[in-house]
Amino acid sequence: MKLFITGGSGYVGNEFIKYCKKKVSIIYLVSRKKINIKDKRIKIFKGRVSRDWKTEMQNSDMLIHFAAAG
Repeated sequence: MKLFITGGSGYVGNEFIKYCKKKVSIIYLVSRKKINIKDKRIKIFKGRVSRDWKTEMQNSDMLIHFAAAG
């Protein structure tokens, strides 16, 4: 399974990624902040959620939205 996750730099998103790393083949992650994750199964996209991510989401099976406007 391939996940597309928004808000991965927040507490909830980060904990969810730790949980899913062992169970998911690839994680596509959108974050406003720079994240240093040394895992080849996690592909990080730096940017805002308001951007059009349609092209990147076509490769994923599920979208999980943790991002919030603050």
